[in-house]
Amino acid sequence: MTRADELLGKAIGASIPFSDEAEKGLISSLLQDPTERMADARLEVAAEAFHHEGNRLIYSTMLAFYDAGRPLDPVLLGDFLASSNQLEMIGGRAELAELFCFVPSAAHYLNYKAIVLQKWLARRLLKATADVQAMVMEHEAAGLQQDPLSLVSAAQELFFSITPQTKTGDGGLEYSDVLDNVLDLITNQLDHAAIIPENRIPFGFTDLDRRVWGFQRGQSVVLAARPSMGKSALAKDIACNVSSGMGHYTQWNANAWPHQKRKRTIYFNLEMTNEQHGTRDLVGGAGLDLQAMRYGFPVRGAQQALTERMKLIKDCNLRMYDRPGMSIQKMRAICRAQKRKKGVDLIVIDYLQLMHSETTRAKGNRQLEISEISAGLKEMAKELDCVVLVLAQLSRAVEERADKKPQLSDLRESGSIEQDADVVMMLLRPAYYFEEAPKDESWLILAKGRDVGIGEVKLRFDGPKTTFHSCTDDLMSNNEEKRETGYKSKPQASKKEMASRRELDDAIPD
Repeated sequence: MTRADELLGKAIGASIPFSDEAEKGLISSLLQDPTERMADARLEVAAEAFHHEGNRLIYSTMLAFYDAGRPLDPVLLGDFLASSNQLEMIGGRAELAELFCFVPSAAHYLNYKAIVLQKWLARRLLKATADVQAMVMEHEAAGLQQDPLSLVSAAQELFFSITPQTKTGDGGLEYSDVLDNVLDLITNQLDHAAIIPENRIPFGFTDLDRRVWGFQRGQSVVLAARPSMGKSALAKDIACNVSSGMGHYTQWNANAWPHQKRKRTIYFNLEMTNEQHGTRDLVGGAGLDLQAMRYGFPVRGAQQALTERMKLIKDCNLRMYDRPGMSIQKMRAICRAQKRKKGVDLIVIDYLQLMHSETTRAKGNRQLEISEISAGLKEMAKELDCVVLVLAQLSRAVEERADKKPQLSDLRESGSIEQDADVVMMLLRPAYYFEEAPKDESWLILAKGRDVGIGEVKLRFDGPKTTFHSCTDDLMSNNEEKRETGYKSKPQASKKEMASRRELDDAIPD
């Protein structure tokens, strides 16, 4: 007997929730009317829902008969149980005959089913409570130096796994109903032409949102780049746009544009502190030179610009976390709690290679750990019905190509990341590699996109202010620029610069 079983026994004693009468009434109804009832029971009632061991064995056998297409009656069930030396475990043939006549008819089948499922749910809740209590006691007894949030995450997993089995139907939809829903969506979109649907999440950059038309809830989006490309700055701008409802849409008024509402955003800073992030947002967003402000150089109009910027972003619907090395399990626990409190629309994580998983299965195997993290991010997006934007580092293979264009294979531990992500975007600033390229030119390469296709989106980068801007404010514009690929490469980096780049790469966990 496990520690959890001992605690469960002490907690509830002899008052464990179950109804032998309802269990027998359910089995009796199925025996009397198997043709009409067994299909429903097969979908909605698991064998574990029966607490009494004899009832559970009989029902399990009935399910096996139904799956095999064999007729159901007490005689055939009795013969099968006798051949497998299990007949006496249920009380013999007399028990089967008594079960068949336990209720006068199958008319109240749904009532018996509801009681059985209700009692089963209560038992599972009690068991989960005992399991959590046992985890806490074992944790304390072992004196482990473990973050309590990991216990919270484990407890949440236990309780979220308890799904009430009382909903009717098998979860499917007739195709005609699916088409009706799709037609309603299309009709609504046609009635609001040129407006990104309210249930999507635009990132606030016109050229990107025109191509993607707002990211869908439940999507996992990867933003990848080499060091110094500006991916943290771009993620910061996206979070600000979404949480403040601003974006770069000057031709729309507040009444026509549904995304003025501040969407709830959660930001995990695993690389920078919250203060560093806030400094970039406040100073850069105010149009001030970050370097000049950092050294305290006097800048004309700085105080007024900071005040105006503060008014715009102070009420952002944004929550920040900057604990280093946070695990995917802790993140899910935090986001679940925030979902219950204030809801969640967008989650931003900077960045993936600094995360880890707490499962023992992934210990010592970075490839498996990244796979667990990547799958966990996709599951989190679907569970919380939000968009998850995760930043990722690219390998130095990019710098070995003549055009410096990143590819999906450049993602570190790329297999699972590429597979699980719905959209993969890669950031490139040509001026970092090519001396003739404009300093403010940057490109967002859509390397993978379910329902959005692939392509390139041009952005404008303001280096001193560490901010990105749209190249146009016209959401319906069809003018798309093509990236220049004929730039001359910069002179080869010095040995010191190359050593610095390798050192930065090596600091990232493989």
